[in-house]
Amino acid sequence: MLNLVRDESAGKSWDRFVEQHPAATVAHLSAWGRIVAGAYGHASVYLSVEDDGETLGILPLVHVESRIFGRRLVSMPFLDYGGVLVSREALPGAVEHPVPLPYPLASDRVTMLLTLTTKDAVWKALPSERRNRVRKGEKNGLTAAWCGAEALDDFYRVFAVNMRDLGSPVHSRAFFRLMLEELPGTARVLVVRDGGGRAVGAAVCLFFRDTIMVPWVSSLREAFALCPNFVLYWEVIRYGCENGYRTLDLGRSAVGRRRSHAAVDLDRHRAQRLAAGRSRRQPLRADDRGLEAAAGPRRQPRRPVDPWPGAQLRPQR
Repeated sequence: MLNLVRDESAGKSWDRFVEQHPAATVAHLSAWGRIVAGAYGHASVYLSVEDDGETLGILPLVHVESRIFGRRLVSMPFLDYGGVLVSREALPGAVEHPVPLPYPLASDRVTMLLTLTTKDAVWKALPSERRNRVRKGEKNGLTAAWCGAEALDDFYRVFAVNMRDLGSPVHSRAFFRLMLEELPGTARVLVVRDGGGRAVGAAVCLFFRDTIMVPWVSSLREAFALCPNFVLYWEVIRYGCENGYRTLDLGRSAVGRRRSHAAVDLDRHRAQRLAAGRSRRQPLRADDRGLEAAAGPRRQPRRPVDPWPGAQLRPQR
């Protein structure tokens, strides 16, 4: 029986299914519906299939309404993952293989992954030029620290400036505030400070099972010479290696954008949007340029930081 579940009713039982499913991602957690609704006002639609009270499959959706882009059901907005999860009992093989959907698929994106082993092994695999930049950042007095909601202002100040310089709409502050409130322990802030204590780099990272994701990361243009990006990403790698994480997820990139990579299709594809959903995962070598290019900006005219226009546009995307 197909049950349409909304808002608070998609809680513990939904998340229990997600936590037990081997193919689940952080985007399947019920908290994301509350985060998007609270920050942008989009309604959540949780679809689940049950048999005698037992959940056999789920599909989290957000109803995105826009005067510019129209009305869409998205799984999941502002995230790289989402889509259908089906139990082994309901559909044998669905855990290991994608659930077919009657919609056109897009294959112009790949997901960038870096395997985490030991700190020493990853460090030795890095080219000397990148190790030197990490050392340079440390010699310049940069320090990285993991934080919670108390560092939200520092993160958002750096993030908003960088998005302005990139010419990209910026998420609202409420989006990150709700994320830290709804996902304690899963969402964490990483801040890089200079010798004077000023935040020059920052990220909001997501922790799920053995994977660390860095979906929102920025650094100040005027501090690039200090190498805050390298210090930040090395801290993520160091922390992951020393705390049992096995994968660093650097997000999606357009096919061919990073020509040094050889894109590899994995069997596990997930629907990002019902209209166009297939992503391809691409492993990173330690000598690739993924870390260096993660926050490289395009040149834009300097102008005052005003996150309001971007925060109004973000819900439309």
